[in-house]
Amino acid sequence: EKRPSTYVLHRCRLIRQMGYTSHMANQTEQAIELYDRARELLDEAGGEKSENTEIRLELARVLQLSSILPPPKNQDAFDPERREVAKDSVPPFKRDALKAQSILRSLLDEKPTDPTYRYVLASCLKSMSEPYLAWASRLGETESALEEGIELLSKLKDEYPDNPDYRYQWVTALNKVFRWSKVRSRTTFTMNTKWKQRHRKALPVIHEL
Repeated sequence: EKRPSTYVLHRCRLIRQMGYTSHMANQTEQAIELYDRARELLDEAGGEKSENTEIRLELARVLQLSSILPPPKNQDAFDPERREVAKDSVPPFKRDALKAQSILRSLLDEKPTDPTYRYVLASCLKSMSEPYLAWASRLGETESALEEGIELLSKLKDEYPDNPDYRYQWVTALNKVFRWSKVRSRTTFTMNTKWKQRHRKALPVIHEL
């Protein structure tokens, strides 16, 4: 018997929050199980093809969080089951990240100005600088994702000045540029004038938070 969408959403949101708590507590295997369970429930409710936009949005949130999980303890970083990276292939965790972005872009096609869709997409794009996703991506791909994510957050903070979350996420996104550049210090990526200027603009915002 098919469950009502409202029931599925409430349950999946709770499971997602439990998964995130497990992630923060370094209980990676438990987080994987919880995110996988949420995905199963959402897929049963139509998944990315659901007519219910809340189902599609929740699926994108789950996929984004799943994509940034570290490998479980005592397991190789690119386990054959979940994180193997063969030459010229897209690893499963990156597929999750790209699928989340695709879902959000389709939602934005329907409602281009929706702040929630824009915010969650910005979070997905910002996540592309997380260690495993950055490792599995081309240099320009990661920089382009960060650029788009920061631009989305910059517009949101200007349009909604009373929402501190948008300002905070914009600042943390800029900070990720500097953290990521250190990870990629052996590559051709350089912290150019554009990024440095943006970082200087972020400093007064930090004091306002």
